[in-house]
Amino acid sequence: MTLIVAKIKDDKIKIVSDSKITDEAAVRNNPLFGNLKTLILNPDTCIGFAGNVYFAEIVLNEFYQGKFKNFQELFNRCGRLHHESNFETDFILATLFENKPVIYKISESKIFVDHTNLWIGHIDGFNKYQSEFHDKKNKDRSEFQRMGIAFSEVIKDEKISGISDFQIGIETVYHEELKSSIFIYEFKAEFNFANQKVSVPGGKQFTPMKVGGAQIGGYGICYLRSVNVYQPGVAIHFPQGGFGMLFCPKLNHNKAIIIKEKDGEDFAKKVWDLHNIALEGIVLKDGFAFKYIVNKN
Repeated sequence: MTLIVAKIKDDKIKIVSDSKITDEAAVRNNPLFGNLKTLILNPDTCIGFAGNVYFAEIVLNEFYQGKFKNFQELFNRCGRLHHESNFETDFILATLFENKPVIYKISESKIFVDHTNLWIGHIDGFNKYQSEFHDKKNKDRSEFQRMGIAFSEVIKDEKISGISDFQIGIETVYHEELKSSIFIYEFKAEFNFANQKVSVPGGKQFTPMKVGGAQIGGYGICYLRSVNVYQPGVAIHFPQGGFGMLFCPKLNHNKAIIIKEKDGEDFAKKVWDLHNIALEGIVLKDGFAFKYIVNKN
């Protein structure tokens, strides 16, 4: 199971989901075998799925084979597959009509329209999400910020085993060249600084504080996104692990592409060299420096 939450606010939309994939044999019950559960299909269309992955992969295969002429055909196909799955595969579809976001939900043999808040997936996970979203400690944050905070708490909760691995965010922004709103993946960085002693020498000398590694409890996770709006994707780099994962549905919508590279900036360059995909985001340099990078498209 998974959790996908979508919200419309002030003509903008945000979608958050996890990346955990499991099957009955637990063959793919591993973060490295996770996948995007919400995909940007093109600049104005997104699809998310929960439940039986088999039927979701059918519609994705057909989309990338060019079998749908428009959004309506894609929508209808998701409805039929929902029925064919015996209602075990649910879908959320999001699109932009004249720069106005619209979200649809296909679940429980029903179609949900004209909503500004929709979700599919794990009910316990959603209940936890709702509790965190409305927690008073987050009341001064924007609704979109609270979505990210609440979802991260769901992933951290080990009691909710069906939702874990990585938090993937999608948002809308106005694209100057296209003169329209588009969907893009969110880029961000997560760091946990290990407990450590820092000596402070006299004078003006600066002593950097390092993130550290697994042996002392420190880690970093950098989420980068594709610059090319017609080849949407997200990359996740693990500085302490010395590798990264590229999720680009047009290259492979079934699994991530693993790329070994310790330095975040070099990882982005390798993605460009190997797959001609320019990345934008924040990386960790030398164990302590945060650096914003954007490769030319």
